[in-house]
Amino acid sequence: MVEGARRTPSTQPTPPPGAARAPRRGWADSLAADRLGRKRTFFTGLTVFSAASLLCSLAPNVELLVVFRALQAMGASMMNPVAMSIIAHTFTDPRERAQAVGV
Repeated sequence: MVEGARRTPSTQPTPPPGAARAPRRGWADSLAADRLGRKRTFFTGLTVFSAASLLCSLAPNVELLVVFRALQAMGASMMNPVAMSIIAHTFTDPRERAQAVGV
């Protein structure tokens, strides 16, 4: 059994008051978010994803479609962890946070 699966909510360690509220998923994404800021990293990822989506629709062959899909994945990988970080920072109440993540 996994160690974390045996813990009940009452026995889970609580982070110190100044600690980040959401875990960071990727080192490159967290590095970009730390250096550029959450908002800028999110909008950069959104821009890359949107531009790659447009390029996917215009791809003349399968090889370029695969390349553009990889660009889409890069943009999405920038957005998702940063979005979770923004949600965790914005919604401090656990109930509100769960509702925001569920949307």
